[in-house]
Amino acid sequence: MNDLEVLNEINKGALIGMESIKNISEKVEDDKLRTVLEDQYSEYEAISDQVKDKFDSVKKLEKVSTGMKLMNRTGIVFNTMIDSSSSKIAEILIQGNEMGIVKGRKMLNQSTGIDKETQGILNRFVDFQERNIESLKKYL
Repeated sequence: MNDLEVLNEINKGALIGMESIKNISEKVEDDKLRTVLEDQYSEYEAISDQVKDKFDSVKKLEKVSTGMKLMNRTGIVFNTMIDSSSSKIAEILIQGNEMGIVKGRKMLNQSTGIDKETQGILNRFVDFQERNIESLKKYL
């Protein structure tokens, strides 16, 4: 993968993370968990902004498709229909972060030609998702 492809994937991952938090936040009753999610949303936004700053000299970032947004929303509604406890919400978000980590680690291992700045953003994204999992474990 080249820099453009990696940055597009990071940005899409950040946007999906933000979308997931936005969609699930309405179900959160625990104020501490809500604060955790607000902090995570802010970091996803900062990562997306960092990618966009690097993209100033490049054409255009790919957007998350409407279909992907709809699948995300439907999945959250379906998975929290019967159980919208903090434990269930944490479980759903942990699973999403795990998918992001796997994809990010694969990109790190397979993208040997990317520049240091792109690699730094990718490392930030993966490390962030690993921290997300740790912060959500206490709600299981």
